[in-house]
Amino acid sequence: MQFIFCRYPVREFEKMSLADSALLKRGRTDASVRRTPAYRRDLEGCDVVSQSVAIDIIHDALYTYRRKVLRPDTLTRLLFASTSDGGTEDRIAGIQQSVGRDEFLGLPTGVGPHF
Repeated sequence: MQFIFCRYPVREFEKMSLADSALLKRGRTDASVRRTPAYRRDLEGCDVVSQSVAIDIIHDALYTYRRKVLRPDTLTRLLFASTSDGGTEDRIAGIQQSVGRDEFLGLPTGVGPHF
């Protein structure tokens, strides 16, 4: 959890979400606005989007954590060591080693049928 919260400050995401809606911002200081159907609709929409984005953020952070900390590989180990930027680390975590058809099928190289 510490890995996730250090990389993605929750309050910054909240500010960014609220910045897109003048009605939600006004509702922070004007209690009467909070009772309107428009405010409740906008708040529900913001909540749905925030939950979806939070799930994506946590998924990316956990994937990066697995690739960087739990199971680093030779392909990405040096790349992770070269940066501390969270966005760059997420992109590095997405790098996959490609394999040939025979290797994918578990055959010794050059033994399978050739098309």
